[in-house]
Amino acid sequence: MKTLFRSFACFAISAAACLAVTTGANAADWGTLSGQIVLDGAVPDAKVLVRKGDSTVRDAAVCAKEDLLDQSLVVDPASKGIANVVIYLTKAPKSIHPDLKGGKTATVEFDNQTCLFVPRVIAVQTGQPIKVLNTDAVAHNVHTYSTKNTAVNFLVQPGNKTGVPLKGTEQERVPFKVTCDIHPWMLGHWMVCDHPYFAVTGADGKFTIENLPAGEEIEVRMWQERSGYVQKPAKMTLKAGANDLGAIKVPVASFNK
Repeated sequence: MKTLFRSFACFAISAAACLAVTTGANAADWGTLSGQIVLDGAVPDAKVLVRKGDSTVRDAAVCAKEDLLDQSLVVDPASKGIANVVIYLTKAPKSIHPDLKGGKTATVEFDNQTCLFVPRVIAVQTGQPIKVLNTDAVAHNVHTYSTKNTAVNFLVQPGNKTGVPLKGTEQERVPFKVTCDIHPWMLGHWMVCDHPYFAVTGADGKFTIENLPAGEEIEVRMWQERSGYVQKPAKMTLKAGANDLGAIKVPVASFNK
């Protein structure tokens, strides 16, 4: 299934203004890119997907223990930071840090927990192991809607803590959705990159991507499941060391769909 995504307005802050350009950088010069994605406007109320005690829900003893809220937009009340935004380079840079040339090898876990996907959004490098778990006492299935990678649809038995192993093999343009057909409110997103330069914002909306090449132009994309691209893809050239984009504000209207 192919999904169309739209681009939004340019960065409110110019990459050229907030990042110092390094000319003639040596191959040994590397930079760190950081920032915070912040909601500009009042935080919308989250819709209740499953009501506590609703006996009509499939597997209600597990899935209706508590209210299950829509997590398509998760905002930190204190900072208004937006969680689960995927930050990634459009394509691999010419220079890859020596520590990253072998690719990322740490296993990324994707759990079925209280009839929700936890974490909701993951990003991996091609070849990096993914382990699909099921903490719940009921069965779930994992159904991927990838465009470049082979889509899968399989059952995960109750209490499966060993996990079902998977790997992405192809670069995706944008994250693809993952669903559970047994419990239709369950939704997640996976991003597969053919390079190691990506991140997913934490609960406070912050992100960090380390060991990027200084002095080389890169293009950065920022994607969120409800808005699509939260800003237009931005080209920038990093200096060696810290490169902080600061707070990147996204109008609440971008999420009003």
